[in-house]
Amino acid sequence: MNKSQKINLEQAFDTVGGFGRYQVFATIAMMITRNSGFYLFNAFPYLVMDQKYECRDNATGVYSSCTAEQICDESGPTVTYRVDKSYEYYLNNWFTEMDMVCFSEQAISSMLTLFFVGFAIGGLVMYPLPDKYGRRKSMLFDYALNLICQIGVLAIPQYSTRAFLFGGIGFFQIKNSLSYVWLFESVPSRHKTIACTLINSFDAIPYIVICVYFDHMSSNWLPLQVFMTSLGVLAYVFILLAMPESPRWHLIKGNKEEAIDSLNQIAHFNGSLNRIPFDARFIEDKNEWEDNFVEREIAKLEDEAGPRHKLVVPVVRRRQMSSIAEFTVRRRKFEKVLRK
Repeated sequence: MNKSQKINLEQAFDTVGGFGRYQVFATIAMMITRNSGFYLFNAFPYLVMDQKYECRDNATGVYSSCTAEQICDESGPTVTYRVDKSYEYYLNNWFTEMDMVCFSEQAISSMLTLFFVGFAIGGLVMYPLPDKYGRRKSMLFDYALNLICQIGVLAIPQYSTRAFLFGGIGFFQIKNSLSYVWLFESVPSRHKTIACTLINSFDAIPYIVICVYFDHMSSNWLPLQVFMTSLGVLAYVFILLAMPESPRWHLIKGNKEEAIDSLNQIAHFNGSLNRIPFDARFIEDKNEWEDNFVEREIAKLEDEAGPRHKLVVPVVRRRQMSSIAEFTVRRRKFEKVLRK
């Protein structure tokens, strides 16, 4: 690699292994991360599906079929009852676990409503994080709290707690879009289509898995959710231990050395012996395109100034500037001189 020649990220990714082991594992991790929590959300109709009941006759001690209206009054259950496990669509779900036979439809649906309320608020509050603090920090923060909410839903069979945590799963949702952004910034452009297709395909799987699971595998809601949440935890561990910050984000922020370090970590994971030298120059580097902009503007001002104002031009020379914003101020001052 010619150290004086500028390269782009596509060339850098080719140098460190192209679509190698790192990109494969990162794609799998983002597929799981994007869908983490969806198995609870998409399974909600099964989780709160009403059941059939049998009420006990106090005189004979015999159980017979009865309805929720016969069981409940305003204060709750008034008779001894049990769930009819011989019912064709019997499920060991939240209805039985949290004794929801006397809950109103509004109370049950409010759990899902809190998810969407949290989703809307979370989108407004969390959206600046990835651009301000980076893809990695934002993902680790948001996904950790999302997983905590998921685990709480599984572990605490209490209505108000689960409703609150459902709202939390909705609120900490920036991971859903960040999965695409971070992955796209970690793979070569020619492989972004397949990466996107894999995430989108995995997006549709929960509906199939949930239906097959409850119809053919088990009537117990918990094992599937524990398994899928465990996959989410494994994906989080991989992100924590093996995924460096997006090199594109680093370059946009002007952190060239950190971007090169991320690329070289990817090279190591891919088993590539190639490394990006730390004096490499990137087209995407903020400092590079700011320099180019400044030089073009200075040349333009020199043409505008003419021989009479050549002594004023050094005012806007690059060595006196630290940012485009400062350059803009200096240019305005210079233009005032030209107008005199």
